[in-house]
Amino acid sequence: MELILKQEKKGTNLSGGQIQMICFIRALLSEPSVILMDEPFAAIDEKTSLIMMEIIKKIAKKY
Repeated sequence: MELILKQEKKGTNLSGGQIQMICFIRALLSEPSVILMDEPFAAIDEKTSLIMMEIIKKIAKKY
């Protein structure tokens, strides 16, 4: 999976899609019992959206 951000980029210089990816990853890292998403693929490229969709499907199958 290639959801990688450059370390030298400051948080204030991230694109909307990069911010979306960070929010998605942070939500998964906390292992919540519920994740509420509002437009999770907004500003995200098609390839990354497909990867995120597969992750969401795998999580949904667990429950």
